[in-house]
Amino acid sequence: MVPGGLTPRGGFLGGCTPGGLHIVLNRVPTARSAGSLATLSGVFARICLTLLCATVLLPAVADAKTVKGCKIKPRTQCSGKKLDGAKLNNSSLSNANFYRAHLNHVQLRSSNLAGANFNKAELYMADVRGSNFEKTDLAYANLTYIAASNTRFRYSRLLKADLYKADLYKADLRDTDMRYAKLGNANLNGADLENANLQKADLCGANLTNANFSNADLTGAKCAPAD
Repeated sequence: MVPGGLTPRGGFLGGCTPGGLHIVLNRVPTARSAGSLATLSGVFARICLTLLCATVLLPAVADAKTVKGCKIKPRTQCSGKKLDGAKLNNSSLSNANFYRAHLNHVQLRSSNLAGANFNKAELYMADVRGSNFEKTDLAYANLTYIAASNTRFRYSRLLKADLYKADLYKADLRDTDMRYAKLGNANLNGADLENANLQKADLCGANLTNANFSNADLTGAKCAPAD
């Protein structure tokens, strides 16, 4: 018998063991009609399937893996955790708290980090390509050499963030707060910065090819693109 499965036994429903729970239907007297047997078997089949979902499937969804003391799940509290080099691709970490966390060289590709707190976090050479950072707090974060092509940062806070040599190819940076951000030698090729606030940001040496600065505030920005 396979745990969580149904075992035919002499034409009758034999048993079910979802999550280690064992239910056995004893052999039914032969005097009963075939219709009664079918009905009874159907009832036990439904009971077994319900128990299977309750004892096997739901815990598998609820149990989040733990990496270096940090539970990988939405709204997790990992402030100050040292997760350098962790492989967290395809993770769901919306509204998580990574305040002052160390995430250098971390792999977070194709992950959902919307609404998360990375204030003053370290993400040196992190790989977050294709991830969702919308409405995320990245103020004062170290994002130097980060790989963030095709990443969504819309409505995020990047106040005084260090993005030196960051790869932001085709990144969505619309409506972001990037005041005083350091974008020296960053790759902004094809990036969308419409309505971004770049007051006093440093863009010296950055690749601005095909970047969209429509309605962006570049007041006091260094090496700002010509109108």
